[in-house]
Amino acid sequence: MPARKPNALRPTTIEPYPTNAPGSILITQGGTRVICTASIAEESPRWMIDKATGIATRGWVTAEYAMLPGSTDKRKRRGTDSRATEIQRLIGRVLRAGVDLEKMAGFIEVQGTGEQGTFSRDQLDQLLDLAAGGIRKLMTIQRKAIRSLETAV
Repeated sequence: MPARKPNALRPTTIEPYPTNAPGSILITQGGTRVICTASIAEESPRWMIDKATGIATRGWVTAEYAMLPGSTDKRKRRGTDSRATEIQRLIGRVLRAGVDLEKMAGFIEVQGTGEQGTFSRDQLDQLLDLAAGGIRKLMTIQRKAIRSLETAV
């Protein structure tokens, strides 16, 4: 695969992926392939149920994340680890931020780490600008994928 510029988005495709889930796609970004599925459950987490009425106070969105063994240079062991747990939590937070939980109130969280130190304000601004541009590109790709799925139905 040819080298890309640091500010370039990896080539990205979104395509249907057949499963028994109500919704599923395969997202490819460069050499990374991710299967995403959506399922629906009628029950709510126990902590969301009003004790007086027995009815959930709002909807909920959660996420699961896992990497398959062999997906990294060193053999990935089965099961969760702290990195996978944090990624799973972040995915859930992002999903909840895009959903009106009262109708089915969330929040948006921006996280950034400096592996070898902290970011200066200028570096952080550059990263946020890069992220905003990438998000716009990904939203365009997502809209195109949704339109192609809608026309296929």
